[in-house]
Amino acid sequence: MSAAIAHAPEGAERVRVTQEVASLDAKLASVATEIPRSFYSPGVEKGMATRVEVDAPLATGEGE
Repeated sequence: MSAAIAHAPEGAERVRVTQEVASLDAKLASVATEIPRSFYSPGVEKGMATRVEVDAPLATGEGE
């Protein structure tokens, strides 16, 4: 790497950044597998399966 820095500093920097990003990608992948399922919420999942009709008339819920 020292020779690359001496002869092609811009290319060496791109290689260094690429290696750093690749190592972060591997770390993020391992962390994602460690996230426990305790964050799962059936209520949140049910809510995510719904949608809002943006063209529907505005309803306040009062008087219903």
